[in-house]
Parts: sequence; structure tokens; C-alpha cells
Amino acid sequence: MSRAMPTVLVPSLDERALVAAELERNGVVFAARGIGADGKYLGVDPELPLMLVRDGAADVAIVEADGARQRPLKAPAGHEPVMPSGVSVVCPMAGLDALGGQIDEHTVHRAELLAALLPTLPGRGGRESTPRIVTPEVVAAALTSPDGGFKGIPDEASVCPILNKASWTGDEIDDPALRTAELILAARPGRIDRVLVTDIRTRRLVRVELEVELPPGAAVDTEPVLRDAE
Repeated sequence: MSRAMPTVLVPSLDERALVAAELERNGVVFAARGIGADGKYLGVDPELPLMLVRDGAADVAIVEADGARQRPLKAPAGHEPVMPSGVSVVCPMAGLDALGGQIDEHTVHRAELLAALLPTLPGRGGRESTPRIVTPEVVAAALTSPDGGFKGIPDEASVCPILNKASWTGDEIDDPALRTAELILAARPGRIDRVLVTDIRTRRLVRVELEVELPPGAAVDTEPVLRDAE
């Protein structure tokens, strides 16, 4: 992201005018607190995005609250996510290329934490075990668990999960992507009413949503539908 736009380092809130000035010049900017010893950008103060919007310097602030170390799926550690003040929309994300992979550190960042939040499966001899393969059910659980994708989300914020790296056959989205979106909707009716299914590489995007709004805790009694995203 930082390579596609000007970058400004903002070590403290007192220096947020640097961001405002760059926004005035370019209309868009990537901001970080600094650069760590590993060469990666450090997250800004959680108060900065809201301040920029309230000051009128920015119309919209998009924050990466929780990185995944370039894995398609993750579970948050105790200190994650770092949710900014005044957040209005939260988008838990997963890469659909995780499907079919092992639940290990090659596919999942913090795989042991993800395994801990997944529901167990019945096995032989009445013993239960956690899943070992990433399925649509696993992705849906990861994005909707209170210890996963829903961790730290304020009650007043809307939630719109994003499933990236989907595949299409012609104009039809692939079944695993649609199945994953349906499971997400079913897990949080009344809290999630739409899921974006995308492939950023080809710039394709559809919105999977319920046809009717449901109150929190209600059972899903209607089929999700596909709509072209606006």
C-alpha cells in the first residue's frame, strides 16, 4: 500500500499536521508512526485517524488494525487488534487461498490460537478433535468468533467481512467462496448482513447479502443472494 502513495511518518499526535499537508497536496497518504528494527512500518497512534477526520484533513481513514504476516488467515494475539478510536466500519478479512491448506504456520498466522477458537469435531470412539484442514467452516469461524475476527469490535460499528482471492468461472463465483460467505452470514445474523467476495488481482467484487434484515440472534430463514457491488 505504501508504495502506491506518499508516505508520512507521524511519531506523535502533535505532528499530524504533516499528514494534513500531504493530503492537501496529493489527496491520499499512507501514514505510520515510524519504522521498526525489522524494517516494517509501525502503526500510528489509535487516536490519529479520528483526529484527521474530525479536523477535516481526511474524508475517510482506512486502518490496518491487525497484520497477518502475509498469511491468508489468522487469529489475533492478546494485544491485537489495535482498534482505532471512533471506528465506524470493521472488515475482518481472509484469503480464500487458505481453503484446503493445513492449519499450520504456513497457512495461518498464529495457527495454535486459531485452533483453540474452532469448534471441535466428533471423531472415532466418541473423542473430539479440532479441524486440521482449512474449510469454509473454519474460515467462517475465524472471522466471526469473539476471539477471532470479531475481537474488539465496538457494538456501534458495522461489520462487513471481506473474502479475497476468490475464483470465477465466467460470471459465476466458485462454490467454496459462496459457501464461506453463507456460513458467515448464518453465524452472525442481525450483526452481519453482507459479505464482500473479491479478487483484488482481477478487480472483481460481488456482495453476498441477505434479502431481508434480521434482528440480532434470529435464525437465518432466507437464502443469501449475490449482487454486483456498487
